[in-house]
Amino acid sequence: MATECDTCGSEFSPARADARYCSGRCRTIAYRKRNEPERAPRKRRPLPDAFWKGTYDLERRVESLGRLVSDDRFGRNREVVAQMNRGSLVRVRDQLDQIIADLSHAEPAVTVTLVDDDSPRPVKKSDAEMLDEIIGSIADYAELVQFVRPGKVPVDEAVTMASKARVAWQVIDRRLTNIITPSRHKPKTR
Repeated sequence: MATECDTCGSEFSPARADARYCSGRCRTIAYRKRNEPERAPRKRRPLPDAFWKGTYDLERRVESLGRLVSDDRFGRNREVVAQMNRGSLVRVRDQLDQIIADLSHAEPAVTVTLVDDDSPRPVKKSDAEMLDEIIGSIADYAELVQFVRPGKVPVDEAVTMASKARVAWQVIDRRLTNIITPSRHKPKTR
């Protein structure tokens, strides 16, 4: 005699006369529905924030790979490293090219990058001048924040803004600290 599963609705032949579920999986689902409180769906991070975080993490990983390439052992391990990783790196590069193409309609507001080489820059200023402008802008914005009235910005937006500001300041602080103090991770020379 065929019976209908109370969870999924499929027909099954029960091994016992009082069976209500077609499988252990359906029995577990029914148990959880009865006994676990209703869970709110997990709130996802706003896409711009998630994208920024992913880009930030990717930049850190690329910097790490750059340090490995400048390691004194790289020369004698180049072929092995290339054999193991070149395909993956090419796939990642292709995916990044596609992502950049998808973003191509949105031009960045500012395209100034601090670099150590003589790459062309969109703004012809020294690093010190650029840093001075950046710090001055941050100070100006800090002054303006005092005029934002409590209750006029939704709490979740304020929390997101505070988080972005904290992360941005940490990045600035870390990079300025690296300028002031030499890196502790320089490869040892033999």
